[in-house]
Amino acid sequence: MKLTSKEISNYYETHPASVSSPFGGIGTRNADNPYLNEVLSDLRADLKGGDVLDVGCGSGWFARYCDGKVRSYVGMDITAGCAKMTKAIAPRVILGTAESLPFRPGAFDYVFFIDSFEHIPDQERATAEAYRVLKADGKAFLSVPNYSNVCGLVKKFEEGMGLCAKDSWAPFDHWTPQVLEYFMTSEQVRCVFDKGGFTRFRMIGGRHDFLDGVFPWIDHRFMVGERIVRKLFSFVEGPLALRFPWLSLHNFWLIGK
Repeated sequence: MKLTSKEISNYYETHPASVSSPFGGIGTRNADNPYLNEVLSDLRADLKGGDVLDVGCGSGWFARYCDGKVRSYVGMDITAGCAKMTKAIAPRVILGTAESLPFRPGAFDYVFFIDSFEHIPDQERATAEAYRVLKADGKAFLSVPNYSNVCGLVKKFEEGMGLCAKDSWAPFDHWTPQVLEYFMTSEQVRCVFDKGGFTRFRMIGGRHDFLDGVFPWIDHRFMVGERIVRKLFSFVEGPLALRFPWLSLHNFWLIGK
């Protein structure tokens, strides 16, 4: 059964811990973000002087990050609570859906989907809309969970065995089921954005959640010694993610027309 925007909105109003990303979420207050700086640099994305649309603006941490870096920032979310939080940081924030962007063609240099794309019911329509509102040389930035790894096998098992509903299992927040968590892989991302008209793709793996992709039990509520395991693995996580990006729990994309 296809979920409505209202159902998705209600979920995030009552599950604020799910409003998160590898870069920040509810409670993130610092405008400086070394990890995002690193990712944008690796993808060769320069936001300076650009017009940015943030689809799924969440708690507004990215609006704070953009302050003083971009020419204009517009935030959009389907959840009134999230829109209100971001509105306290940036003046231009609206309620809306990714499938119907209320902006003129060619309005933005960048459209950001920071851990929001996997929750969009009609992804093909959303990519077509992103393409429409981007300038001729515009780009979409994507931070998205990746399931072409052990984590994906667990997701298939949990949903296939009926332990949680289809398109709901996720390793985040101690395996708390999401309202809508599509099974995303690099192939899926390329396919849906290709259909939307995009032609240029650049992707890197998350350097701080490679362990979560190959050992998703690390975030299970019954996991013992999580901090020790993470500390030990941190010495090799970055090089492994660089060599095997499709095994990281998150992939970061810069996708151009």
